[in-house]
Amino acid sequence: MPTTAAEPPAAPTVSFTPAAGCRDCAQLTGQEGVVPRQRLALSYAGFQPGEVVRLVMHSTPVTLGSFTADAAGVVVADVTIPASAEQGRHTLTLSGPLTGDRDVDFLVGAPQTDRAAIRPAERSALPLLPILGGAAALAVAGLAFLLHSRARRVAQRRAPG
Repeated sequence: MPTTAAEPPAAPTVSFTPAAGCRDCAQLTGQEGVVPRQRLALSYAGFQPGEVVRLVMHSTPVTLGSFTADAAGVVVADVTIPASAEQGRHTLTLSGPLTGDRDVDFLVGAPQTDRAAIRPAERSALPLLPILGGAAALAVAGLAFLLHSRARRVAQRRAPG
């Protein structure tokens, strides 16, 4: 029998999926998609532990960063959709030197410029209104006290004594 050189063992086959608890993976691939300048917290499993994975957004390639897979082969990446991203279908490619390329198709929608997109920021200021109102009331009361005190002192000086 002829002898053959031993081949290195193949890397284990692991499926590529969003990792449990991925905050924005479903939104990325959802029907409404994402918008330019949107920040996403992504987490994908299926890489080799310690593998450095590069994320590139396509049609026009834009590198979103490089991230290292943890001991379980999960890559966690906080990325921002570029402001220049055009509306339409795109692909996010996660490339690792050991695992290869993994693609996630997604949609970039129109930037939110309507009133609904502004409301969350307005709501965040609402709890400050009572505080600001109270501070203004204290300032007015303090000013009134100072003016009253001064008027009283002036009146005392003028009073015949």
